[in-house]
Amino acid sequence: QKAIVEAVEERLSVADAVAAEVERQLRRARTLRRSILQRAFEGKLVAQDPDDEPAADLLARIHAEKQPQPTKPRRAQARQTEIAFEIVSAADAHPPR
Repeated sequence: QKAIVEAVEERLSVADAVAAEVERQLRRARTLRRSILQRAFEGKLVAQDPDDEPAADLLARIHAEKQPQPTKPRRAQARQTEIAFEIVSAADAHPPR
């Protein structure tokens, strides 16, 4: 029984050491993640291309593209519908032979 207890205690101590190392590595990973994100937002992860447009210009362009496109006035839409109806009516009145 003494040998079993010693073997279990040894394995538990190894498990505790592994758990402590895992916790240490998780803390390190969180620190690295924060550091990487900070450098990314600062633009320090990769070399900056001087030919890239400034971020403010890019955001303005994206915002402008998201704006709804002007629609045709209702009168123009109604006139197009009338013309289409006239074409269909004329075709119905004079069927092909």
